[in-house]
Amino acid sequence: MEIEILSMLQKIRTPLLDIFMSNITKLGNAGIVWILLTIVLLLIPKTRKSGLILAAAANWIETKRRRNARYRTPDYAKVSEKSGTLAINT
Repeated sequence: MEIEILSMLQKIRTPLLDIFMSNITKLGNAGIVWILLTIVLLLIPKTRKSGLILAAAANWIETKRRRNARYRTPDYAKVSEKSGTLAINT
């Protein structure tokens, strides 16, 4: 049953829908969906508590992501595979 549904969805393909879905997907890259949802929840009095919880969770995740960020070697520096030393390309 699931395979038939997935096959049917893959056949639905139009240039306009491709552009639309590509842009929807890009919204998630920067977390824009979550930011907009947080703002909407904070603006509605009934859902302010949920908005605060979502804002706190997003802040916690971002803080954790930055704290655990891996150091990346700059483009101008390369680690030599043979000796394991850092060679600076100028």
